[in-house]
Amino acid sequence: MAFCPTGDRPVLVCGTADGAVRCLDPRTGAPLSVPTPHAGAVSGLAFCAAVEGGTAVLVSAGTDGTVRVREALGGAPLQRFTADPAGVTALAAGPVAGRRTVVTGGPDGVVRVWDAAEGRCERELTGLAGPVEVVSLAPLGDREVVTAGGADGTLRIWDARDGGTVGEFTGGGAAARSVALQDLDGEALLASGDQRATLRLWHVSSGALLNEAEVDRVPLAIAFGDAGLHVVGPDGATAL
Repeated sequence: MAFCPTGDRPVLVCGTADGAVRCLDPRTGAPLSVPTPHAGAVSGLAFCAAVEGGTAVLVSAGTDGTVRVREALGGAPLQRFTADPAGVTALAAGPVAGRRTVVTGGPDGVVRVWDAAEGRCERELTGLAGPVEVVSLAPLGDREVVTAGGADGTLRIWDARDGGTVGEFTGGGAAARSVALQDLDGEALLASGDQRATLRLWHVSSGALLNEAEVDRVPLAIAFGDAGLHVVGPDGATAL
């Protein structure tokens, strides 16, 4: 699922195992545009806010290996490209240097950075073993970075503009399920959750593991908040 809060018309989107991408008005449940389905299960959804005077876009990826970029509100198709013939396993989207950018992960452990407007692969980021389980694209100081987690729990951070390595962090051997990056008073913190329901918190610049804790649910999504870390899993949400 993904949520687009842009403007006065928010959109809630869900992707299904049969390849459908459904858009709903979260206030009423009314269906909005229905994008063309993928040929395989939807494996990722992401919104990218408007850049350079354009509109917000919805990006979807599937096990059919394709990525599709559409207007978030109207649903008009903007771009379609094959990111990985073996299937896309993880997806993120956002602005990099003022341009819409898509990040995909594949079963070969390679993370690819794409120009969303042209469907052109700008760089390949390597270093993960096994399938890429999760990716994110977020600002860090005055640059944007890509964070990815692999099947063995290892996480890596790269500079999204030039592909330079920012850091590598070793997990506990279980597949990464979620990552979140936060700049706290000039210090970057990285949080991750894995398939064994373990949360870890690192100091990015030093690589030091600050905390490790077991939780009562597999952290399928995590986010930093004012009061701590928010964790969403199969049994609901909690705050730590």
